[in-house]
Amino acid sequence: MIMSLTIIGSGNVAWHLAHRLFLAGFHIDQIYGRNANDKSYFADIPNTQFISDIKELNDSEPLYILCIDDDEIPNIISQWPFELDDSQIIAHTSGTTPAQILSPLSPRFGCIWPVQSLNRGKKLVTNQLPLIVSASDDQTAYTLLTIANRISDTVTLLDDTQKKQLHLAAVLTNNFSNHLFTLAAEYCDKHSLDFDLLKPIIKESIMKLDHAEPVNLQTGPARRNDKLTIENQLVLLENEPELYKIYCMMTDSILKRYAKHNK
Repeated sequence: MIMSLTIIGSGNVAWHLAHRLFLAGFHIDQIYGRNANDKSYFADIPNTQFISDIKELNDSEPLYILCIDDDEIPNIISQWPFELDDSQIIAHTSGTTPAQILSPLSPRFGCIWPVQSLNRGKKLVTNQLPLIVSASDDQTAYTLLTIANRISDTVTLLDDTQKKQLHLAAVLTNNFSNHLFTLAAEYCDKHSLDFDLLKPIIKESIMKLDHAEPVNLQTGPARRNDKLTIENQLVLLENEPELYKIYCMMTDSILKRYAKHNK
């Protein structure tokens, strides 16, 4: 059982994984970050060496986890200062980049992708951080799954294609919905309305997902085929071209989905 590792990166994902792994009993030998000032974020993890020169990496680590942006992965691969042997594992934390990209460094490679928006310095209040694991072979998969299960109650093994598809679904549910929140908040501010008044309905909508499928929770004028309300709201958006376009697109999609129910 691997109980020590090195983390490449010092950003949001690196901070969360380092602290979770430490609390689960793992020893973080080294953390590499280009910005030496990031060392302070990991000061509460004892006996960990923070380095800002990749050439200082320990070459005998059983596991290296790359917690870096997707476009930085090829750069780290090209700068890797030594060869890994067949017993050493290297993994990244990207939801979109195939684990195969790490194959030039080691025959044993994989991915541990946290399905969550993470912020450095802000700990999650729950242990339900879904982790997606992919790996080069069964032995590596077993090792990464064992580690992931030590820090999360929700761990799933997927291949690279499935992982990319789930990442797209995460973008739809998280990034796109947050953009709608942003647009709604700006609309409220423009019309001297308090966006906080909408937060209870947002929270309630999310909480309902624990008990029902999204398709059965849809409400609103498009779901009811309430043409008068739709027309009146489009009038309100005549001077809001971006919101007008999004409203029409979403309304059309909902109308088509529930067309049979609205007859």
